[in-house]
Amino acid sequence: MGESGWLGRCRSRQRRNHQFIRAREESVSATMNSLLHKRRGLFISLAAFFLASCDLLPQDRTPTLTVTLQQQQLALHFEGSNVLLFGASKPHDMSQARAVAKARIRLKRPFDWIQLPKAADCQLRSVNVEGLPNTSYHMHPDGAPAHQHQQPQPRFSQEAVVTKGTWRFSCQQPAALYRNSWTVHLFDYLPRLTQLAVDWQDGETLLTPSQRKWTPSQ
Repeated sequence: MGESGWLGRCRSRQRRNHQFIRAREESVSATMNSLLHKRRGLFISLAAFFLASCDLLPQDRTPTLTVTLQQQQLALHFEGSNVLLFGASKPHDMSQARAVAKARIRLKRPFDWIQLPKAADCQLRSVNVEGLPNTSYHMHPDGAPAHQHQQPQPRFSQEAVVTKGTWRFSCQQPAALYRNSWTVHLFDYLPRLTQLAVDWQDGETLLTPSQRKWTPSQ
């Protein structure tokens, strides 16, 4: 009886140990599955983030001209990647440097690059242009660049790769803006610009060098 009782207690203890071990194994398995699921979810989230980030790279976006009109106040806002506008985020030769210098002048004179309806009688109120590459050259007598001076810019700074401009006008006859077409000549001063999305309240209109006219809907 003593041995039988001892064996019974031993077997009972073994069953409890087995049950404990099985419970621990199930707990560990559940924990591992949870971690794997979270890791998988994290991986998917990171993948989605990087894919979205790639979609938002400035060089992947069509340059945009956003137009807003509030009563007599007209505002134009432009944004475009320097790679799409000049072929590089920083000029590498005299041709690109001249293109940047020409664009810098023209962008500060909006009536050089956009033809608004004369009947609207719009007067320029303010100009703000930023993000153009800041590069100057010293020239040899034969016209070749001696060396280049360039202000340091953060490699991943948005200002180093994106040109932005905002122009504000006051229009005495804003209704005329709807009845007549506008002509955009940015293509003449931004050498690599092939498409321009004009963003207006009813959506976007895509302009090209051969199709520069646009009439806003009321």
